[in-house]
Amino acid sequence: MKKTTMLANSLHIGLIPDGTRRWAKNNSVVLEEAYMNMVSVVQNSIDVLYEHGAQYVSIYLLSKENLKRPESELNSVAAAETYLLENLVLMSDKKYNFDIVCAGLIENIPYNLNTAINKIKLQQNKNNLKKLFLCIAYCPYEELIGCLNNKKVDNPDKLLSNYGFLKKLIY
Repeated sequence: MKKTTMLANSLHIGLIPDGTRRWAKNNSVVLEEAYMNMVSVVQNSIDVLYEHGAQYVSIYLLSKENLKRPESELNSVAAAETYLLENLVLMSDKKYNFDIVCAGLIENIPYNLNTAINKIKLQQNKNNLKKLFLCIAYCPYEELIGCLNNKKVDNPDKLLSNYGFLKKLIY
């Protein structure tokens, strides 16, 4: 299969599976089924991206804001994402030979999802060139601050304060 130029030249691609609740409501589908559909779309996207040469894929699964949803909604998305981690992502790991890296405040997520992430961490060898980044219980602003701190940037809050619009957009 010929690689598409766009994907073959893209090292890092991010997926944000947003709008599942809206889709469920507009299509009269129960939330659990809608989230399982989202999992299928994410898995197919991972396959296509790695087949066409992507080196890094980031999937933004569950932000800190999402954790404030009603328990029934949170349980639905956590069950689907646990299924993704336990089954589909691990199959892709064997097929495409990539490491899975988790970002976010993992301790804040539902137990079943946390358990699936910890299982993945134990199975990784961290030597693969390809990476799949799973962003779970994350806050974009806090992630930026963390990256800047890791790069030893002096006063990252002050640096980002010049981009106040950014903080408003991601909170």
